[in-house]
Amino acid sequence: IPARTSANVPGIAASLPRGSLCVEAWAKVGAVGDAVIASSYGSGNNGAFLLRCQAGRVVFVNQVGGTFVEAAANGTTCANGQWHHFAGCRSVIGATLTNTVFLDGELKATATGTTASIGANAPVFFGGVTYGADGLGGAIDEVRISSTVRYPGSFTPARRLTSDPDTVALWHLDEGAGAT
Repeated sequence: IPARTSANVPGIAASLPRGSLCVEAWAKVGAVGDAVIASSYGSGNNGAFLLRCQAGRVVFVNQVGGTFVEAAANGTTCANGQWHHFAGCRSVIGATLTNTVFLDGELKATATGTTASIGANAPVFFGGVTYGADGLGGAIDEVRISSTVRYPGSFTPARRLTSDPDTVALWHLDEGAGAT
C-alpha cells in the first residue's frame, strides 16, 4: 500500500461486533511516523476500533467524540520495515470495556473504560483513513477480525491465520494486486 493511501471494505460495517472483538494483521511498516494497520472509523473522532503504529508506539483505541479508551505502548519497534504481528482486542463485560494491544504476540498495553466510548461501526480500512493524515508506507497481510477476545495474554502468532466460528472476516491478501 503506497504511503498515505488505503484500501477499504465498505460492506462490512453492519457485521462488526459491538461487544468483544479482536483485530489482527501482519504488517511491514516503513518509517512513515504514523501508520494505520486496520480501522473502522466514521467521521471525526467516532470509531469502533483503530489499530496503528504511531511514532514508535503500538495503539489500539475506540472513541466517541472526546471519550476514548486507548491501549498504547511507547518505545515499540513497529515501524522498522520488518514484518510484525499487530493485534488489538476489546473485552466488553457489562458496561466495562478493556482494550489490549499486542506486538508480535507480546502484550504491550491495557486500558479500561466504559462501553460508552465505542464509536459507530464504519467501513473497515487497511492502511489509512480520513481520520487525520494517516497512511501506511509498507505492506499488510493476513487480516482477521474476530467476535471474541482471541488473546487474553501473550501468545505466539501464526503466520497464516485461519477461520473458525469466532471469525467475522479473514483476508489472506494473497492476490498481490487489484481490488479483490
